[in-house]
Amino acid sequence: GRQSTVHLAEVAAPKQGQPFGDRAQQALAQLCLNAAAEVTPREDPYGNAVAQVQCQGRDAGEAQVGEGMAWVYREFSQNPGRLYALEQEAQAAKRGLWVDQAPQPPWEWRKGSRSAARD
Repeated sequence: GRQSTVHLAEVAAPKQGQPFGDRAQQALAQLCLNAAAEVTPREDPYGNAVAQVQCQGRDAGEAQVGEGMAWVYREFSQNPGRLYALEQEAQAAKRGLWVDQAPQPPWEWRKGSRSAARD
């Protein structure tokens, strides 16, 4: 009965201000907003609230990757086979962010944003 903010485990979605950032947030809200969620916390070396989240019987991270609204966060993925397959399917079908010629993962986009801020 309470609302919390967590990062989805094993995936990275575009950030606010980044191409597809708003659409990724809307897709996740469609699945999880006002829905009961099963949240399984995961350890995070940076102290973030990270969890595997199930909404409406679906793994939210897998749903985001499969719809082309997130990348597999390879550095922290514990289930790479399933997630990689979903990412490859979304990429081949040009779903979501994969319509762009060269979509930029958020970890690269953040680096570019910091560099631009220093210029």
